[in-house]
Amino acid sequence: MKGIHRGNKLWEGHRMILPQHEDALWERRRHQEVFIAPNLDEDELEQMSRRVRWAMEEERPIMITVAERYGPETFCGFIERVLLQEQVIKIRNGREIRWIPFPSIIGVEEPYEDE
Repeated sequence: MKGIHRGNKLWEGHRMILPQHEDALWERRRHQEVFIAPNLDEDELEQMSRRVRWAMEEERPIMITVAERYGPETFCGFIERVLLQEQVIKIRNGREIRWIPFPSIIGVEEPYEDE
């Protein structure tokens, strides 16, 4: 007499995953896909440059979106310095400071204001 070959059917109805594990699983899957930054045209680059200049002159916060390895990341803060030779922007949000290279910037916006 042959034994029953159930494969994985024994456990099919008992699958469950904890929310923490599900989040980690999705995060791992997201990191497997490398982000490809969009190409920006001259008008977009000029508009971003104007917004950076405005934020620096008016001492207003600005949101800069950067192309990271696994997707875009947005950082909001005050621009402290723009180094043209090194092509980087120094931006501060409280104690956190970031040096953002010009080529990795894919968007610059004014922060949303709550009404």
